[in-house]
Amino acid sequence: MAYFQGRDVRVAFTTEHYSLGIKNTNGDLAVTGHQDGPTDVGPTDLVKNRKWPMHRGGAASGSDTALGLVDADEVTDTEASTDEINTLSDLTAVEVGVDKTDEDIAYFGQNTKMMAEIKKVYTISITRKKSNNDFEALYRSGRMGILAYTSSSKIEVENTDLAGHLDASNADAYEIVNSGADGTKSAQKWTHMGYRVHVKEKHAGAIMTFRNCCISGYSVSLSPEGIQEETLEFYSEVDAKHVGGDANANTTLTTLTEL
Repeated sequence: MAYFQGRDVRVAFTTEHYSLGIKNTNGDLAVTGHQDGPTDVGPTDLVKNRKWPMHRGGAASGSDTALGLVDADEVTDTEASTDEINTLSDLTAVEVGVDKTDEDIAYFGQNTKMMAEIKKVYTISITRKKSNNDFEALYRSGRMGILAYTSSSKIEVENTDLAGHLDASNADAYEIVNSGADGTKSAQKWTHMGYRVHVKEKHAGAIMTFRNCCISGYSVSLSPEGIQEETLEFYSEVDAKHVGGDANANTTLTTLTEL
């Protein structure tokens, strides 16, 4: 388990969809961002799309060549604009844990036994000073992110980055889910499930990327004066990605075989 103070890292999390984000209006979540492409998301959106650990660096809308994690310091240094900020503000702590599930295997008539690793489980706890109801709304209504379909008829679940989903014509083909499906679908796996969490070390520049994370918990710390901090907990069973030396954050779509 690794523990980081908020001043030592930058943290951003996005949806797993190529172009769709989530907005929060007084506690009500809605899908947003399906205008012209992965960079056409405004600063008011609660969660930006998967292609947004980035700044355009002055390039035209639609460019995704400059990937990174953008915070207020970079905006002050004129390297980015305010609509490109994607890191969490008022961050106080981040805790990352890795666990694994093993299974003992023995064969009849053989003395040899072995222990096989079945899966890894990553947990990411993000703590910040509470200033709004964003985290609470995500825990209540959007624990598993966006469920996307190949058409507005919602017959087939989308598992690729389809170009046709980069405009508003398919706006009815998406929904925010809290339990894995909408009650009429039986999708157990879809590549756009959950959120993508990026943790960047400020000094080393290395980025840990946790893919297809679902929200597993939400809590607040109380005092006589009121709520001070809030914690949102993510978990993932998909292998994490790690890049070092100020490299680009990982934004590659997870394949079904990795889920």
